[in-house]
Amino acid sequence: MWSPQQPATPTAHPRKGKPGKPGKPKKRRPLWLTILKWTFIVGFACTALLVATVAFVFWMYGRDPSLPDYKTLSDYKPKQVIAVLDANDRRIGEVFGPDKKIERRTFVAYDKLPAHVVDSFVAAEDNRFWQHAGVDYWGMFRAFLTNVRSGKRHGASTITQQVVKTFLLTPEKTFKRKIQEIIIARRLEKSLTKQEIMTLYLNQIYFGNNRYGIQEAARFYFGKDVANISVGEAALLAALPQRPEELAPNRKKNQAAAKARQIYVLNQLVAMKKLQPADAQKWMDAPIAVVEDPFPLMDTAPEWIARVRGELIDDLKKRGKKEDELDRMGGTVRTTLDPGMQANAQRALQNGLRAVDKRHKVGRPQRNVKPDAVDAEIAKLAKSFPGKLKAKETYAAVVTAVHDTDNELVVDLGNYKA
Repeated sequence: MWSPQQPATPTAHPRKGKPGKPGKPKKRRPLWLTILKWTFIVGFACTALLVATVAFVFWMYGRDPSLPDYKTLSDYKPKQVIAVLDANDRRIGEVFGPDKKIERRTFVAYDKLPAHVVDSFVAAEDNRFWQHAGVDYWGMFRAFLTNVRSGKRHGASTITQQVVKTFLLTPEKTFKRKIQEIIIARRLEKSLTKQEIMTLYLNQIYFGNNRYGIQEAARFYFGKDVANISVGEAALLAALPQRPEELAPNRKKNQAAAKARQIYVLNQLVAMKKLQPADAQKWMDAPIAVVEDPFPLMDTAPEWIARVRGELIDDLKKRGKKEDELDRMGGTVRTTLDPGMQANAQRALQNGLRAVDKRHKVGRPQRNVKPDAVDAEIAKLAKSFPGKLKAKETYAAVVTAVHDTDNELVVDLGNYKA
């Protein structure tokens, strides 16, 4: 018999998985994971773009033809003072060149600097000086965080960067100048040794009271060479470059701030393991002690100093050099002057001149002129003035000023002032 064909029964093909159990549907990735992935991708792209931008900026400014030549610092010839000493090696005067900007500086070589002096400045200004390559990136990052937290500006310039700023760049605070500073600092570290950079720094920086360089600062504040200053004195000097005039310890109003800064330097020395805590505490507890007058005989014989200066200029001319060389000559001139005998001689001369005045009634005011009649009196003198002074002649004149410090009188003869 015919029977109808049964429809075929479909065969089930189970999904891969455990036998007898249907496969699980694929889970969707959590949203937070997707956000994290794209955040990472975008962050990486932004970081790469930032790095590329910074690299381009450094490359562009590094090729700038107007970038100062750091190689000139290898031939360091700073302005220096010429100290004039008496017969007992006491400073009685100073000689400078024609440049009106006077810088009292005496160069001192690195091997003449005590270790605790160098350590004090590293502690005060750049405690990673011996490790970095001109720029302390970690220090810059820490300064950035401090600025954000405090809202105040804290610098992170290394000693090398400060040398670059002092010698080669303008004081303006611009993005371009800061980039140039970093570029030159890195190049300078490849050109000079750390010791040479420290020598530049310690001889050039300003310490207040028109004293430049560590040697003149030590002489002015403590009356001794830098080779002989103590740890506490070195820490105090290292405190000054931050704000020289505001921290200069010879002014009483500055001493509290100077002491606070000195304590900071001493604590940094302890942190750097360059000073024992007990020794640091000894200097912290000691009061600030500076000499009241480091050069008590200064300017006691101005005519003697003028003669020394004249002889130095004559010597330069004989060697085919100009007077400008005095600005960078430096050194010491020892003379035979005895200030005590000089003072006695001056007194004897003044007493003799007064005796002559008394006998001959000359040299004293013939009469006093009232302030409102001075111009009229000078006009009268002008009518009788011969027009040219002659030696050994006596002339009437009006004394218009007296300079006690220089022992000078300013007189007006009508058509002639002297």
